[in-house]
Amino acid sequence: MFSCNKHIDKQAKRCYTLWEQLCGERGAQLERVELWFDPNATIHISQILVGFALLAQQGKLTLRCRREAFAHRFGHNQVVLARFADGCAAVFDTHDNGRLHVAPEVFDDSMRALAVRGYFRRSFRREYYAACESAALQHPLGFNYHLSCPGNPYSRIIPAEALRAFRDPAKRHILLRKLLAGLPFGRLSDRQFYPECFAQTAAHPAEERILFHTRTWFPLEEHDPTCSPKNIEGLLARYPNLTYIFEMDETRAKLIRLLRREYGSRAAAGFAHSRFAQAMYPDLILPRTDTRRARYLRTMRRAAVCLTTIGLSQSTGWKFGEYVSAAQAIVSEPLFFEVPGEFRAGENYLAFRAPEEALAQSEALLCDPLRALGMRERNEAYYQRYLRPEALVGNCLDSLIRQKEGVEG
Repeated sequence: MFSCNKHIDKQAKRCYTLWEQLCGERGAQLERVELWFDPNATIHISQILVGFALLAQQGKLTLRCRREAFAHRFGHNQVVLARFADGCAAVFDTHDNGRLHVAPEVFDDSMRALAVRGYFRRSFRREYYAACESAALQHPLGFNYHLSCPGNPYSRIIPAEALRAFRDPAKRHILLRKLLAGLPFGRLSDRQFYPECFAQTAAHPAEERILFHTRTWFPLEEHDPTCSPKNIEGLLARYPNLTYIFEMDETRAKLIRLLRREYGSRAAAGFAHSRFAQAMYPDLILPRTDTRRARYLRTMRRAAVCLTTIGLSQSTGWKFGEYVSAAQAIVSEPLFFEVPGEFRAGENYLAFRAPEEALAQSEALLCDPLRALGMRERNEAYYQRYLRPEALVGNCLDSLIRQKEGVEG
């Protein structure tokens, strides 16, 4: 582990040593872990599986995987359940929407039935769980983004599962992604998502460029493939529940235009290709070569400032986690959900509420290299302590041990 800042390096190393010590002193309690997950879940759960896999590869625990659906317990399948040798369990919930997906009494029944003593949520907001008996067992998980590693349990293909997925049109895309992930090259290859593809030190070389790669979320194909700026109002009148998604896409489009106008070729800003982007914002679509995985990672790691916006259900998008892992200077809409540790607007990222403010915040970082460097150093330290996949999972396990022993964390 390297850092341009001795204090940051010492802090990150101390945290890592504490986790090593914890495993040495209490490792017997974590010796055997059985992971339950739905093999047809989306890649949202990959970060959790990678964290456990890396801990197992480092000799911190032994791992067994049980691949079965249990979505009825919590209302969706973007969850991983870890069962420990003492019979208790923890749940890792990676859904965009942090609200309960079942009635509070059903949720509490599931918590009791599975002996869950910790429920860790990617999208955590405490008031969402006030009606639950198990409210005190809800905790923030942290930033989520897609990761992989050698031996990633998510990418393993079992013939019987693959046959069932192939026969089910709703699951076929999951199987296809796993097949492509196994290739040594390509946009979806697992090798493009190893932690080291993102992580770097705060002292990384930076070009004076601003990055804002984004996408549209309006579900055009489900509603009106003939959509255009001329008929969008009629479409929204028929489907008013889509208004907030359209407004989110419009905000992104306005920000792209402002960045391109202000910074010209220094702004790597635009939409990935989609039918809705092609219909509504054809002038804002990025060249396909720029969105290839290797090119995107190189641009992201070298950018001076990286921008992002809030996603569906006010979730924190994957790009935010990628930027933190790359020790970047970040400009973002205010985070709606809580994450572990000390992560603050003004220190780890600059917040904006309108595209014009995003432009001003970006300029502030470009004009003050020392301020940008300080932000990158804080994000590097945060990544080492809280967001490395084995640290993210390890911190959750640590909190369970402390809770069991009655030690205040």
